[in-house]
Amino acid sequence: MTQHVQTTTTAVQLVPAARIEGTREQIGAALRRYHAEGRLVEFTQPQLIPGGRGQLYVTVRLLPAPQAHQPPARRRRTGVYVLAAGGLLVAAAIGWLVVAAIAWITTHIAIVLAALFVLAVLGATGGRRACKTVITITHWH
Repeated sequence: MTQHVQTTTTAVQLVPAARIEGTREQIGAALRRYHAEGRLVEFTQPQLIPGGRGQLYVTVRLLPAPQAHQPPARRRRTGVYVLAAGGLLVAAAIGWLVVAAIAWITTHIAIVLAALFVLAVLGATGGRRACKTVITITHWH
């Protein structure tokens, strides 16, 4: 038994057309197998092959064979990518702020030293202080 398979395309769906050649029993077995698989759509009446010594052929229309091995479904990890991109953006912004602060401090070192001196003086004299008011009364007679 030989099978010649040709793929044809219709506007609705892809349905391969196959020509099955063989004896009546072989063709019947092939048709039963395709029917049991749920792939047989239609078939023609058996035709005698000229010069084929009693061989017949049938043209069948079949649904595509199911895939034997389905690749694993890929999960989309969009949330992970968004979080990673957001984290990189925040890290870049913090890095830029640190570099900008260092650049400002190096160009304005006098202001920074003066501010540190004022803070040191205020810190050294800090603590609780009581307000003292001195009143002098002068009495003339």
